[in-house]
Amino acid sequence: MRHLLIHQYDYLEGNQASPTENIEKLLHDIFATNKIDSPFEIHIVFSEEIVQDVKNILEQFEFITFYNKVNFTPHIIRLNKDFQSVIQQIEQMLSKIISPDSTIYLDLSNGNRTFQHMIAHELSQQNINDLILFSRNEKELSEKSRGFYAIAANDYLSDEKIYHHVKDFVVSGNFKSAKKIINNKWGNERFSELLDFGNGLFQLDVFKGKYFEVLFDVLSNHGAFEKELEFIEEMKQLLRKDQRQFIYFLYDLSNFYFEENRLIDFSVIYYRLIEEFLLFALGWDIKKKQLRIRSNRKFGLDLPKDEIGQYLHKYEKELRNHLKHIQTKHNIKIRKDRPEVISSLKGEEKIYAQLYFLFKDKDFNRLLDLRHNGVGGHGFEDLTKEEYIELSKGVTPNEFIKPYLDMFDLYPKQSLIKLIQKAVLIELDQQLYEGAIAT
Repeated sequence: MRHLLIHQYDYLEGNQASPTENIEKLLHDIFATNKIDSPFEIHIVFSEEIVQDVKNILEQFEFITFYNKVNFTPHIIRLNKDFQSVIQQIEQMLSKIISPDSTIYLDLSNGNRTFQHMIAHELSQQNINDLILFSRNEKELSEKSRGFYAIAANDYLSDEKIYHHVKDFVVSGNFKSAKKIINNKWGNERFSELLDFGNGLFQLDVFKGKYFEVLFDVLSNHGAFEKELEFIEEMKQLLRKDQRQFIYFLYDLSNFYFEENRLIDFSVIYYRLIEEFLLFALGWDIKKKQLRIRSNRKFGLDLPKDEIGQYLHKYEKELRNHLKHIQTKHNIKIRKDRPEVISSLKGEEKIYAQLYFLFKDKDFNRLLDLRHNGVGGHGFEDLTKEEYIELSKGVTPNEFIKPYLDMFDLYPKQSLIKLIQKAVLIELDQQLYEGAIAT
């Protein structure tokens, strides 16, 4: 018989006086309430954020000498990845450490709630009778109480169907249906606001300040990575309709639609992304429905003398005219089959030459023309992801445009959609956790 404790060492735990304090108390209660006559294994899961500190942390765990049959094994999980990636990492870890004769103890008292629930779910698929969950309620602890107690796995997982219904809706972007389930079950206001935020993204309505505050609060209170919180703060500029953050948002939304195989929606938003990108690249912005010089631009074109209309093909025409000006200025002929000429250009002139060839590319224009398949277009052509990828030179359309976005630092480092999904599931886990504690 094997006995395994799965403990998540959260990087925030390092703020405690002793990083081993919780696990020492938990081990005491496990040994006190269970007959263990074989080696005991502790599998400690570290987030990628503290990989560099793993060795020092493990050395501290070695000082737990009261239990002379304890073996430690570290595991690294990249918690800052998307949900499917985290699930795959958990499955791989469990397949290596779990055997038919295993009794598993899962520590719910520390770390990321979403991660804990994912592990509990995966274990319950095959090991429900051999799974013992331990937690504690901080409000009920006294100075003398160790405070850990077992939770029946069936009680904790009794709302499993709710979790997966909500998760399926949220991951697919159907925040409206997820909200109906949540309101029927709990009626949690903060929960509803997060789901309204998610739903608003797909309605292109992202200009409500309180939603960003709720998102920030939920993630900051549950061990979010600093770069995630910084990104949320940056995306608040959407409230002022900042052009850069709007491009981040369009990239995120189009990428989500492509991943979900919603290709008609993707085509419409991708076209809008490219339109806004070229407007930005030319050094322009739209304010109060008027074309304006973008503030804080490093370079750009003068505004046209005549009104040109706010359309992509009009911006392309201005780009072509600027290339003619560059060729006249240097007395050169810029052609794709003469890379040495392009290489001779410097700075913004070279960038505009590269953009010129991008918008001259037949496959790229074919890709943009697919937006006519949308609701506001002329029909619905039955295309596949593979055909989109073929038009994008063997990569996804978003991957194809990324190098051009990088020229202007317009590639988003995080996904607002995935951060909202993460926050919703954290709130969901919290509700399930509190429900299990109450029983």
